[in-house]
Parts: sequence; structure tokens; C-alpha cells
Amino acid sequence: LIEGMIYGEDPRQGYVENNNFYHPELKFQFPIPRNWRTVNSPSQVQIAPQNGQAMMVFTLSSQKTLQAAASEIVKNYNLQVRDTRNERVNGLPAIAMLADVPNQQNPNAALRLQTYLIDYNNLIYIFHGIAPPAEFNQFQSYFTNTMRNFAPLSDPSKINVQPNVINIKTVNQNTTLARALQQYNMPSDKMNELAILNGMELSNQLRAGAKIKIITKQIK
Repeated sequence: LIEGMIYGEDPRQGYVENNNFYHPELKFQFPIPRNWRTVNSPSQVQIAPQNGQAMMVFTLSSQKTLQAAASEIVKNYNLQVRDTRNERVNGLPAIAMLADVPNQQNPNAALRLQTYLIDYNNLIYIFHGIAPPAEFNQFQSYFTNTMRNFAPLSDPSKINVQPNVINIKTVNQNTTLARALQQYNMPSDKMNELAILNGMELSNQLRAGAKIKIITKQIK
């Protein structure tokens, strides 16, 4: 039942490599600031420095035009817009906004927001860069570099990535789990993880005919 099941994150739904985020299915890419952490979910990508003083959020709008998407954001977050302008991001139509996000209960907890909306392949993509006003300037260059370098993805080596999947193998002789995994060329740095996946210790003895799980790349 689990033969061929995807193991770990599916890179087809977005992955980070060498400080760049790639989305093979939707064919776009953008840079990630060095040493910032990334959490990718089906609805958005969150990117933040390790000190947690700022955050970028990347998501999709349900609107069909840049202006409608921008208006919706201003309304939904009750933004106090400081600046808005039309731009081009790698040739793509875009709107850039700078705004304050008020906090009615605690005015000292207000936030500053930089937003880029980008029209690409009939979808409106949204970047938000968020930080307290006092810290905003030190993070704005990171926000801007990521947002202005959103670009179409055409590199086949980045598009044609495949996820890891579980394969079931039958051991052909009495041996240990460690030796069985080595016979299937499993990398040494993944041995402990594979032992956990199999619910065993690497030193556990296996009899001929026993079945084990290994991890391989999915074949298209």
C-alpha cells in the first residue's frame, strides 16, 4: 500500500535551493535572503530571519486584476497607505505599496508593510514584507530584493525535479538492516533516518525474505 508513496516534501510544490525558491508546477522563482528560514505550505510561503523581527509572506490573490487585489488588501487589513505605484518586475506588470497596519488596541504594536502584487500567467501573486516601524528600514532592502527579483522559471534542471518515494525491497539473505540498506546504495547520512522509517535499529538482524523500506527518487 505504501509502495511509491511520496516521502518528505514534494519539490513539485516548491523548494529552496541555494537561497532561491523554485516552483516547478507554476514556473516561477525568487531569491531568499541568506540565513532566513522558509516554511512552505499549500496556501503561502513564510520567510523570516532567525531573530524573528520581520517576516515575508508570499501568497496568491483570489482577484483577477492587480488593482482589485490591491484594493482588497487595503480594505481587509485597514491599511493606511503611504505610497503606491505601478512597476514592472522582470517585465511583469506589478503594483508596489508601502503602508502602515494600525493596531487599535495597542498603537505601539502597529506594523509597517511593503507589498508587491505581480501579474504572471493570469494569476496575481502577492508579497508582503512586515516589520515594526522602528526596525522596518533595516529589513526593507531584503524585502525589495526578493520581491523585485520574482521571475519566470524556465530552467529544465529546476523544473524537472522529482520527489523522494518509498520503495519496498525484499532481503535476499540473512543480514543486518545496516548491510541491507548499504546493498541498496542508501547514503550513509540517511541510515539512522531509514532505521526509524523501518521501525528498527541498524544492528537488527533480518532473515532472507524480510521486507524493508528504502527511499528513491520518483521516476517520471
